[in-house]
Amino acid sequence: MMPRPCRHRAWTAAMTEFEALTDSELDELDEFLFAQMEAGRQTMLLGAAHGFYTAELCGPQPMPFSDAIDLVLGEAAFDSERQHRRLRALLGRLWLEVEAQLDAGEDFEPLLHQIEGDDGQPQTLFADWCLGFIDAVENSEAWQERLASDAPPDEIGSPEQLLEQLPASVTVALTPIVTLSYRGLWEAQQMVLKEGGELDEQDALDLPAVFRDEVAELTPQQVQTMIDLIGPCVLRLDELNADWRADSDAAAQMPVRVDKIGRNDPCPCGSGRKYKKCCGAAANDPGA
Repeated sequence: MMPRPCRHRAWTAAMTEFEALTDSELDELDEFLFAQMEAGRQTMLLGAAHGFYTAELCGPQPMPFSDAIDLVLGEAAFDSERQHRRLRALLGRLWLEVEAQLDAGEDFEPLLHQIEGDDGQPQTLFADWCLGFIDAVENSEAWQERLASDAPPDEIGSPEQLLEQLPASVTVALTPIVTLSYRGLWEAQQMVLKEGGELDEQDALDLPAVFRDEVAELTPQQVQTMIDLIGPCVLRLDELNADWRADSDAAAQMPVRVDKIGRNDPCPCGSGRKYKKCCGAAANDPGA
């Protein structure tokens, strides 16, 4: 089992149409996704799923709710149709939690894991979340169009400078997340080398030399500063992309920012059940 993700609940007052996932439900999701990933079923880990959802929802044109859940689950195998419905309901509520944090607009906290480091101090594991976020950005045509339209400054400041002012550019706002993604890849590759392994051509493609040298020089304090920047930068990206979301073709997809889902409406997670018996209730009742 993965270390329990850390988060706070100050923002849950903004959620009125569903219940926030409990720690036991997070553990259930964590264990299931980890087991499926270990079995090679192209499933995202919990942190990556949260990062992926975040990039979709704060991006220029979020994909439909049910499609995002499908991508997280990959080729997951279920013990029963009941388990399938329950896991989709849990993932649906996770999507709604991300949406609620963005709609509240006051604080955003990525779902990160913490472990005890070699020095006995808490260590934040950021790579899965950041790589999940970047996966969504890289595979979204809307995100790529948005970045192509951006006009970043000639020079991007240090992490400390970014922390002092909210960036006015999408490219700049993405910088801490992109940098942490490369840092996570670098740390993973260093672990392989430390254990006597070798890197292959794909490793070089994943982490080009220009980025490898840059992230290798980051101090622990700079890494922590960028972790602290994730929340403010996500909220800034949400703000910068608001006009793009408003202009997106509503007929091409399900609305992703709705005030209320009718209890008898089909659940948007794609389970085929009524909302009141799925994301609205079923995930709170394993026997539903």
